[in-house]
Amino acid sequence: MVAAAAALADEVGAANLTMGLLAERLGVRTPSLYKHVGGQEDLNRRVAALALSEAGDAVGGAVQGYV
Repeated sequence: MVAAAAALADEVGAANLTMGLLAERLGVRTPSLYKHVGGQEDLNRRVAALALSEAGDAVGGAVQGYV
């Protein structure tokens, strides 16, 4: 779900990412998302953590010559 949220944020912009848009993308009702995330702020934190993890992997690969 976080990967889908990140992809959606890439499309619409992080500031425009909402629980409603994500629910629509996933084909579920918005309240269903609350079983997985604590709300909009939690979703934003999870997307940011994924982005930081991916950036760290990219930097690590670059440092090791795996660009």
